Amino acid sequence: MDTIKNTWEQLVNSKTIDEEVKVIKQLREASKENDFSFTLFILDESGNKIHYNDFDNQKIKSVSVDFYVNDSEYNGKNWKPLDVNNISLLFLE
Repeated sequence: MDTIKNTWEQLVNSKTIDEEVKVIKQLREASKENDFSFTLFILDESGNKIHYNDFDNQKIKSVSVDFYVNDSEYNGKNWKPLDVNNISLLFLE
């Protein structure tokens, strides 16, 4: 789970879009290696959860992801994507 935590922190602290993409790819690789699942939440400015298909780019406050590996869970919070299209990269195989 430490790999997921560290990688999530890198994502939240990404300074460029290219860095953000690189870290997302690292998360996807960690997913394959550790066989984890996740649930993604997009939060609007009011703190309401928005379904992935229904969000408006201007309303995103942050993205949170709950990661599940075996009996462990990690709640990644406070990612404000530099490019909102990068949210969909998490779903690519």
